[in-house]
Amino acid sequence: LEQQAKGLPKNKFHQPTTKKINMKPMLAKCYEGQSVKGWMMSEKLDGVRAIWDGSKLISRNGNQFFAPEWFLSQLPAGIALDGELFIGRGKFQITVGAVKKKTPVDSEWRQIRYCVFDAPKALGGFEDRLAFCEAVLAGSNIASVVPHRECTGKQDMEIFFKELCVDGAEGIMLRAPGSRYENRRST
Repeated sequence: LEQQAKGLPKNKFHQPTTKKINMKPMLAKCYEGQSVKGWMMSEKLDGVRAIWDGSKLISRNGNQFFAPEWFLSQLPAGIALDGELFIGRGKFQITVGAVKKKTPVDSEWRQIRYCVFDAPKALGGFEDRLAFCEAVLAGSNIASVVPHRECTGKQDMEIFFKELCVDGAEGIMLRAPGSRYENRRST
């Protein structure tokens, strides 16, 4: 899943790295009543947060996840991604049990998807980074971008939240349009 193979010009969307990426993941804050019209909404997945540093998967605390080589080979070399290791709604404990093992079990990892919601080192605002993620993950059998849609206002957000929660989702995430990736709690 090379950047060149996807037809993306070098350095236009991505700041390449050859050294270890040492970063803290961006963390969410609670909704505080602000206007969310035009913001991007997605399901909050009940999975295990994982940063792909371009060569390995790391937890938000900096611990490595020991995924099988066939899983890692489906992720783009040299490109940092932020996402969740996810089996499905209500399966958090099963996911944790699988990803915490020092020796990966193929049958467990075959149930896991890497659901990506950002590219920390990619250039541009949030929507640009989502498009970049879509491009670098095209063709991957184990990873995809978490679907987002634009929010039309508070009522739309509340309906989206209720619909997802009725179906067993953990909640929703909101991102301001054009927002940057920040290594702290986001608004």
